[in-house]
This record gives sequence, structure tokens and C-alpha cells, in this order.
Amino acid sequence: MKKRSLSILMIVCMLFSMMPSSAFASESNETQTEPHVHCVCGSTTCSGDGHNPNQEWQAWDGTGTMPEYAYLSNNVESTGEKRMNDQSLCLNGKVYKKSGSNKHCAFTATSGNMTITDCDNETPHRFKVEESGLWVLDEENGDKVVTGGVITGFTESALCVYDRKKLNLYGGNIVGNTKTADGSGGGAAVWIRDCQFDMYGGTIQGNYINGSGSGVYITC
Repeated sequence: MKKRSLSILMIVCMLFSMMPSSAFASESNETQTEPHVHCVCGSTTCSGDGHNPNQEWQAWDGTGTMPEYAYLSNNVESTGEKRMNDQSLCLNGKVYKKSGSNKHCAFTATSGNMTITDCDNETPHRFKVEESGLWVLDEENGDKVVTGGVITGFTESALCVYDRKKLNLYGGNIVGNTKTADGSGGGAAVWIRDCQFDMYGGTIQGNYINGSGSGVYITC
């Protein structure tokens, strides 16, 4: 009887040792540190004009100085606005959301261009829809699903670009952001003032503005 029990225990141990460790980890919250290699549109096989398929992207956890080419190494709860000036951010399927009550943009560019992309278009994120039409992140009970990285929950637009700079959007989801109009209008998702907005991919949906304005607001 003892020999039989020992044999069963050994078999169970072997089965566990054969399973990949990632099976026990939450992919959306997994912290990554190794560089990524892909071009600005998120693909490793692209041939776009000026795209470098061998571009190396460095891990960034949402704190400190953002590298020129950065990818989110984990989900981030932001407590303040981040400046992006001639920098590129790959969302990497992660969630970048606002934390706290202060009104601010997620990312702002004033002295250089901003580029947002995503090399992961498969990781699902769930949202519930409020009466106003605003989508609110609810990973457990949400009935609206987007795949890939998300910028959400910001209350002074999500992406703000000023002073004749340019926003390039190649991927990711700009979802569930708001803006309270102050008489000058504005965009709940994207606010471009005297600038240029080139959208090659990604989605903009489920954002809400209280007052005059739109999801994407551009003045030239």
C-alpha cells in the first residue's frame, strides 16, 4: 500500500514539473524586463515607410523617465500626467489607467511628437457601460470586450498634443476617458491643438464628454 501511494505521489510531482510556470501567472499583470524588438506599428514583419522591424523597445513600468522607445512592462495606475516628446510607447497589451481624483491627461506632448502603438492585440479587457455611454473598466463583470493595450479612466482627455506637434496612433485602445468642457471644447479621448493626428490603427470608443466637444477634438 505504501509503495502504491508513493508511486501516485511521484506521478503527480512529475506532472506538475512538466507544466510551464506561466500557467500559474496572470499574463496581464506579468512584469517584463527584457527588450522587445518590433517596428513602430507593432509588427516584426512590417515594411512601412521609415519603419524599422529591428527597433528595440525598453521596458517601462510607468515611473521615472520613459525611454525613447518604451513598452509597458506591467499594468500601470497613473497618478499624474506624463510628458512624451519625440517618444514612442508600446502598450504591450497592458492597462494604463488613471488613479486619484486630479484632472489630467494620460500623456501630453508639447515640444516633440507622440507615438502610441501596441504589439499585443490579443489580451482581452472588459468594460461595463454606464448610463452616459462611458465605458468603465470592469475585468470581472464587463460585457464589452476589447483586445490589446488600453488607456482608460482619464478625466482631462487621454492623449493631449499641443503647439504644432503630431500624434501617431498605430495600435491600442483609447477607451473610457472623459472631459468636462470648460467653454473651449476638447476631446475625451484625443485633444489636438494646432497639431496633426495620424491614425493608422487602434480603436477609440466608449469615451464621454460633458459639454461641447467630441471624442477626438482637433483645431488647426
